Amino acid sequence: MTRRRLRVWAVVLLAGSAGVLAGAVGLRWWLVLPGAVALAAVGWWARPRSAAVGGWLALFLAAVGAASAPDGRWLRFLVFAGYALLGSALAWLAASTDDRWGRLITTCALVLGLVVAPLLPGPDVPVTGTGDEEAEASGLSSEQVAALEDFLRGELEAFRLPGLAVAVVHGDRPAVVRGYGVAGPDREPITPDTSFVMASVSKGFTALAVLQLVEAGEVDLDAPVQEYLPWFEVADEEASATMTVRQLLNQTSGFTTPQGWNLIERNTQHSIEEDVRKAADYELHDPPGTEWRYSNVNFQVAGAIVEAVTGRPYEEYMEEKVFAPLGMTSTSAGNDDAHASGLATGYRDWWGAPLPFGTTIIDGAVPMGGISSSAADMAAYLIAQLNDGRLGDAQVLSAEGIRALHEEVVPTDPDDEDPTSFYGLGWARDVDEDDGTVTIGHDGTAPQFSAGMRLRPDTGWGVVVLVNRQAAFAQPAPPIADGALAIVTGEDLAPTVGGRAAWNLVVVGLVSVALVALVVGDAAGLGRRRIRTRSGGRGRMVRAVVGGLAVNLALPILLLGVPRLMEANWSLVWAYEPGVVLVFWATALGLLALGVAKLALAFELRRRRAPG
Repeated sequence: MTRRRLRVWAVVLLAGSAGVLAGAVGLRWWLVLPGAVALAAVGWWARPRSAAVGGWLALFLAAVGAASAPDGRWLRFLVFAGYALLGSALAWLAASTDDRWGRLITTCALVLGLVVAPLLPGPDVPVTGTGDEEAEASGLSSEQVAALEDFLRGELEAFRLPGLAVAVVHGDRPAVVRGYGVAGPDREPITPDTSFVMASVSKGFTALAVLQLVEAGEVDLDAPVQEYLPWFEVADEEASATMTVRQLLNQTSGFTTPQGWNLIERNTQHSIEEDVRKAADYELHDPPGTEWRYSNVNFQVAGAIVEAVTGRPYEEYMEEKVFAPLGMTSTSAGNDDAHASGLATGYRDWWGAPLPFGTTIIDGAVPMGGISSSAADMAAYLIAQLNDGRLGDAQVLSAEGIRALHEEVVPTDPDDEDPTSFYGLGWARDVDEDDGTVTIGHDGTAPQFSAGMRLRPDTGWGVVVLVNRQAAFAQPAPPIADGALAIVTGEDLAPTVGGRAAWNLVVVGLVSVALVALVVGDAAGLGRRRIRTRSGGRGRMVRAVVGGLAVNLALPILLLGVPRLMEANWSLVWAYEPGVVLVFWATALGLLALGVAKLALAFELRRRRAPG
């Protein structure tokens, strides 16, 4: 190689490494892996000298870098620029060289960045809340306190969470109430009073409100829903008349999980009643009372019952009868109050990168998943659940009512002869197969938030974990709550999914890159066919072109049908994984467009071969 070429390769080496390192500041090494190595491989594989390859690499890396950059305008710009530089350098390498030296230097650039990137220190994690003295006074040893602290910090890093809040209670007192990380782009620390969207943990609150009305003699759990909502109906007239309040709370009404997803219009504010009236078009999967099936519809209807019986908005009733008695001053049942009480910024997942996203709580969806609360407030809620409905002088429900919430259960798998998983009235109940230990709790997942709540009534311990982001195909809060509960109860700490979350993101990145590469490769192949056609070489071109149409038709149908395979819809998938949706749709539309171009080429070839 000449000196000039060596200097060029040296510049590329530095540029590529700088791009990887800049990305690592915002993304950490395990997302640089699919974002750099795989993209380099794409360029290498599709290395006919095409500017399109370089453009795809640069734009993809720049977009990911910009979306995931650390907070701050200049840092965001630097990471954006670093990724664009890396993409351009890799594309230039892939498109301009076929010799082994080029490949070797490309590999060295990537390895240099990937080796150094994990050594870069992450940002400081601010910690607020109770000290170790309170924890030890509640029965935790110093070793347990240290283990809990190390565990929470490790999971914060493993899941790449902006912020996390935890509350641990024992008996009638809080043991640990702390905030870790930041509440949003302004870098304000998470505190015990920072509120988070609770998602489906809200169902337990709605069930508590209904049980309060039962104890007041205003609601009968075994009465038909239509006794309180005369206008309520589903597609089946008989089912409309026989569905009971209890069947709503224990999820045996017959509504399906997808119906619960489709019920909510996420982009407009609407009332609880407006949501519930949509159920008139729903066909039940099973007759009411015959089989357990999780559905958000059940608790929307239960919320409508609370409003109808009390003659008051759901939010107003919950504030007076539940939140205020328990001193839950940072807890809200509506959008405006949630933001006024200091709601954390939620983060959406874009190819594994957390991007701040404005949170709007749909007031009509609050009974099933829209209550917001803080670690300090949830500590009070857990104490009341563990102490027969009492917190200090406040009694929000009788001991019998609390037992009904936790113990009036149905198996979640009716075919299991020895079930260990059950659902009560707004609460889940799991029995350990080995020692029979009972854990009561509920998980919550929203597009920008995650929550996990656990109670161990036999020992008096309770844990709640709140997080202001989701992770790719791995809920953060529930496994962290499981791990924290294992530490405080002295059990063996089972590995959580935090470590595997990184590999989930690698898979997401690789699949995204592979789909983009497929479109680029298909377009490049079509271009080569056109060149050969114009030069007169036909041979088996017609069959080759038409045969390629299978990919251009079958794969888009498969990609666009993915939500149906998960019993979901594109609106729901977009809310949780917008980056994946963009790649899937771009790939599907790109392949379909190329399929049309292939058909045009096939007709052109046949016309040329036709006699005369």
